[in-house]
Amino acid sequence: MSGHYDETALQDYLDDPDAFPDRAALEQHVETCQSCGASLEELRAFNLSLTTETAWELPELAGDAEPPEAIRMLAEMLVAEDAEAEELVRPLLGSPAAFRRANITAMPAMRTAGVVRFLAGRYVAFQLIRAGPPPPPGMVAEMEGLVNSLRLQ
Repeated sequence: MSGHYDETALQDYLDDPDAFPDRAALEQHVETCQSCGASLEELRAFNLSLTTETAWELPELAGDAEPPEAIRMLAEMLVAEDAEAEELVRPLLGSPAAFRRANITAMPAMRTAGVVRFLAGRYVAFQLIRAGPPPPPGMVAEMEGLVNSLRLQ
């Protein structure tokens, strides 16, 4: 192999070493390549941090204590995905016709978990509002404020 292994290949190796094509070449490469070896160890440590018993428990944070690194990294990734999704989708929500014309299922940029979360959240909110009496004045803005306050800064 010439060059380096990217994170996707290294993660594929960690997920199932026996199924990785040319496993021996990768193992030999990471032994001699400091960059790939470091990346592999970083991914291995991240994977391990996600499997510890406390990784998904949200501790009572005192003052400005930091959440666990794995949770912080995941939260940052989700916030970035959600912001990108909102930027892509919000302009299409002005009219049902514009949304249908956009044919988002044919757009690769729209095939992200962020877009799914954004649309699902709007759908659930719509169903809740539609199912009951009209919301009191300011309730939609209050709900959006609550959602925004739950996002990590």
